Amino acid sequence: MVTDVAVKLDQNQMIRFDSVNAFVHATDLGRIASNFYIKYETIEMLNETGKCG
Repeated sequence: MVTDVAVKLDQNQMIRFDSVNAFVHATDLGRIASNFYIKYETIEMLNETGKCG
């Protein structure tokens, strides 16, 4: 379950996730989303429309 979420956040450029080493690193986008309580679904929508990243 945690791995699935990490992969989803990685796909949305909110974290960098290395599944081999289980390494997780927050990105600037992920930190901004966290600080402003922006849901990953919103970031996903922005990524799909090309407005983000």
